[in-house]
Amino acid sequence: LALLERGRVPESLFNIATDSATLWSPDEKRFLYTTQNREDLEYHVYDTSDPLDIGEKEDYTTLSVPKTQKSKLTWYSDSKHLIVSACETQTKDEVCTTGNIRLVRIDGTNNTLVYSGALTSLDVFPTPDGTKIIILTSFNPNSVPNLYAIILR
Repeated sequence: LALLERGRVPESLFNIATDSATLWSPDEKRFLYTTQNREDLEYHVYDTSDPLDIGEKEDYTTLSVPKTQKSKLTWYSDSKHLIVSACETQTKDEVCTTGNIRLVRIDGTNNTLVYSGALTSLDVFPTPDGTKIIILTSFNPNSVPNLYAIILR
C-alpha cells in the first residue's frame, strides 16, 4: 500500500494492485496481473522498483496463453522469474497426462523448459533459496502421487 501512496503504481492499475488475487513477488516490488482478448490471456508484470535496473521497464507483457489451455503462474524465489505450469493433455477425470513446467524471465525472455511429463497438480513451489522447485506427480500411473524436488542449476 505504501507503493500506491507514493505513486509508484499508476491509477489505472490501482484496483488490480490492491486486489486480493493479485500475485506480488517475494520481494514485494513487482506484481503479476492478467488481461484478456478474444482468444488469449496475457500475463503482465508491473515493476515498482525505484530505481529500475538498467534496461528494465515498469510494465512487461510476459506471456500470452490461449484461454483454452489449463495453466498456472507463480513467482520464482528471485522475484525476476515466473514459474509457468501448463497441462497439454488430460484425461476425462482431469488428470494431466502431459504437462510442462517452464521458468520465464519477467520480460518474457529466457523461457526455459524445466520439466515435461505427467502432473497431478499445476501447483509448483520454489524453495526459498531458489535451488529447487517442488511438484506433485507420479512417474508410474499405478502409484500414488508424491512430492518431487527438481534441482535447478
